[in-house]
Amino acid sequence: MPVIRINKQGYEALQHRHNETGASITYIASQAIIEALKPKKRSNPELKKSKSDPRLQEMKRIFFESWEANNGFKPINFGAVDVSHLKQIIRKLDNITDVTNVTQLFSVIMTNLPEWYKRQSLKVINSKLDELIAEIKQRRIGEDEQARQYYGF
Repeated sequence: MPVIRINKQGYEALQHRHNETGASITYIASQAIIEALKPKKRSNPELKKSKSDPRLQEMKRIFFESWEANNGFKPINFGAVDVSHLKQIIRKLDNITDVTNVTQLFSVIMTNLPEWYKRQSLKVINSKLDELIAEIKQRRIGEDEQARQYYGF
């Protein structure tokens, strides 16, 4: 059996815990070792940042509303991959318009989706965003003043 050495501070902590719980010092030490050996949960600062980004939350709401309007139900599986695609869409739209118009532009895109895209995932929308915007521009320019304004025409 391996020997574990505990310094004075560690022993005092075990003693204090023993006095509080009444459990044996051996049991308390074994639980502390087990706890120390458990893998630590790593937080993803990028994910935390994304949760606080109001544009991401607003775009998620817009996508859910559009999906439900086109398909009759809310998306069943919406996870980290979808959040990643929304972040990529935000970065792409940031290059087209200023920061304040990203959610408005996304709303215009989702409102004017061509028929084929209405049943597609964010992965497809993200990967075909350039083609999608071009198709919407061709259909909407001249018809819709709002589209002209967002596309800069």
